Amino acid sequence: MASRDFSVSVLAADQAALCEDYARKGQHAIADDHRFETTVSGNPAVRDACATFDARTVATHDAGDHTIIVAEVVDFIAAPDRPALIYHQGATRAST
Repeated sequence: MASRDFSVSVLAADQAALCEDYARKGQHAIADDHRFETTVSGNPAVRDACATFDARTVATHDAGDHTIIVAEVVDFIAAPDRPALIYHQGATRAST
């Protein structure tokens, strides 16, 4: 594992295009993308997401062909006025 710190962004309903862009195969540059910002821990996160978890890995566990990551949330940012993006049955929509 290259880094023990990471962030998780919950996309807002108006960020469906970003979701579709990053769901495609291929190279995805984050460093040069204006749609990202840096968290207090220095991790990339989606700008204007409805929520962002900034986390630090505390343990990893091998599970077949996966690795389970146990992390501590060190910072949390929420924009409760921005509904979350939901992906269900092949389509995106806003949460209610």
